[in-house]
Amino acid sequence: MGAIRILSRTLVLCVAAVFLTASAQATPLGLSNGDTINSMSWDSMHSVAGDGAEFDVSLGAIGGLFADGRITSVTVQGPTTITQSNVDLRFDLDLLNQSLNTGNFPTVFGNGYFGGAAAVTPDFLVKENGLNIIWGDFTSSVRVGGEINALDTSPQTLAGVGRVTLLGGDAQLLNALGGAGGQANLLLSAFLSNFAPPLGGLALDGNIYNSNFTVSLSGTLVPLNPSPFVPEPGTALLLGAGLLGLLAAGRRHRKR
Repeated sequence: MGAIRILSRTLVLCVAAVFLTASAQATPLGLSNGDTINSMSWDSMHSVAGDGAEFDVSLGAIGGLFADGRITSVTVQGPTTITQSNVDLRFDLDLLNQSLNTGNFPTVFGNGYFGGAAAVTPDFLVKENGLNIIWGDFTSSVRVGGEINALDTSPQTLAGVGRVTLLGGDAQLLNALGGAGGQANLLLSAFLSNFAPPLGGLALDGNIYNSNFTVSLSGTLVPLNPSPFVPEPGTALLLGAGLLGLLAAGRRHRKR
């Protein structure tokens, strides 16, 4: 009889441990209690199967850019870097206007201004393991600009910062990104590289954005008002704690 009781206690402990472990692994982006997000690194590279960005003159009123990519890591206070996998990112932008100075070609200086895609809602989305964890819209223009050598075989240009207002997602993650009221603001920055066709050819007629092209992107997402991450106790955690409580109650009962 004693052996049966010991076996029962062991089984209860094992089941509780499984539930508690499952709950601990369920937090978005692998965040732990108290983590404050400093930044999230992302890319949209054509070297990664299924990823990359494309500008299409048929999108929006005068052209648009869409990107498929991934969040590669999250940096929290410390700093500590949490490497990410299976976290997908996509966004859609409409070209608003552009200017290009080619007077000193091959040195060119230009700006392109983009806003959130009118035909896509939401125009910013992050998924983890296929589940939507945050989404929102661009609420400020994204400036793509700088001075570059258009004949450089791998030119890189800075995309100015644009703001994303998050409108929904995992409640605890939204809170950690500064959205205790249901919204959060992120600053997005990006570098553009690996233009195809090459940027030199695109710039020859004084307008990069009157032709279709592909490009690779990399950059960061920075929360404007981050807060410490506080996970919500899930059903698994409560059940695991409940099993441990029953075990403790059984021990107290036997001592009487």
